[in-house]
Amino acid sequence: MLMGATCLPNWAWSDVGAEPGASRLFMFPQNDTDRLDVHVFVPYRSEVAGLAHYVEHLAWLSATKDWVREGLGRTGAWANSHTMHYWISARNGSVDELLGTIGGVFDPIALEERFALTEREIILREQRQREVDNPLHQLLEKTNAALYSGNPTAVPVLGDPEDIEALDLSQARKLHSYTHLASNAAFLVYGNVSEDETLRALRRLGLQGTGKDTNTIRRPGHRLASSETIVVRDADDATAPHVLWRRVVRLEEETPYEILASRVGLLGMILRANRPGGLARALQFDQGIARSFHLWLQVIDGQHVELSFVGHPDQGITFTGLVEAFERALLQTARAGIPSETHEKVLRQHVRQWPDWEDETEVLEYMRALAIERLSEWRQPPDIETIRGLHGQLQLSAIDELLRQIAGVGRTVVAYIGSEVVAE
Repeated sequence: MLMGATCLPNWAWSDVGAEPGASRLFMFPQNDTDRLDVHVFVPYRSEVAGLAHYVEHLAWLSATKDWVREGLGRTGAWANSHTMHYWISARNGSVDELLGTIGGVFDPIALEERFALTEREIILREQRQREVDNPLHQLLEKTNAALYSGNPTAVPVLGDPEDIEALDLSQARKLHSYTHLASNAAFLVYGNVSEDETLRALRRLGLQGTGKDTNTIRRPGHRLASSETIVVRDADDATAPHVLWRRVVRLEEETPYEILASRVGLLGMILRANRPGGLARALQFDQGIARSFHLWLQVIDGQHVELSFVGHPDQGITFTGLVEAFERALLQTARAGIPSETHEKVLRQHVRQWPDWEDETEVLEYMRALAIERLSEWRQPPDIETIRGLHGQLQLSAIDELLRQIAGVGRTVVAYIGSEVVAE
């Protein structure tokens, strides 16, 4: 197998490394720490609700149970719709030790049936707890099936209790054998360790170092199902009546991911703001349509964006009345355009997310966190110059055009939750 490295020497992101199907290594050398962190990212595709999450639990437990029992450091794992993410961290640890331990996720799952069943019960408790702590998460998973039809995101990562209880060790081992190959994975290493040391440790996993330019990580493209509106009703009397509105739109032109993500982040802040051009005035303060609401935007890929809205109707407002008011306010804002003063003020807030480019430590921490976030989504981490150049990509005209398209036609799911009680 061929393996390559992507490093951050002198704050320059350079690509070195792998032929198609080979592993990727992203290094963040830090001489001023005694902690060493190793992350492993494994892409997958599964059509079975909850199965990838179960595999992640079993692979992690199989690889790290001795490490955890002996209290040698910290470790954890999680899964989303595209990637299983494993990590391990210790003070004064060696890269051979940490990679050797977390690299055990590529070995066949070495657990007996009774341990696998015990872990399934743990996942069931996790599901019940998450349903109590964050009922919106369950609703998002349910509406994903309709909104993202035909895409990996349509398959629930956690699933419902019936999905979890149907999982078994044999199907988990089958998915694990297809997905957990070191040659398919990405590795991220942070700490006081050299690239050569890390490459030698990775070779012990069967990977061979190379100096060729790497192929970038490519997440599967999104396929938008037909543009239609799907209505879901959930007569849940245990929660306050509210509406979940979600729309995915296909943009007219493809935009580099980081540019689109930054524009979407700025637009989301504007739409949430209590300023001209924001929706808070139209829905809450001027007309009293929504007692409260949350709104967020998510980039799916360079040509698809999701807008989501959760609102609690105010007195005298029906579910459909709230949805119609939201859609009307969104369309009116898109047609009128965002006031330049609002754009300028919110932009000043938006750019505060970026580090002080003169502070090398702050830049390192920011780029490391961003790389982990992107790899967790199975996206190629950006280089520093890409991030530094984003400020020039946030012109008002670009944000207005993005809003115009998002307010247009797309695939929409509307969920009405709870009993609709309209007080006059």
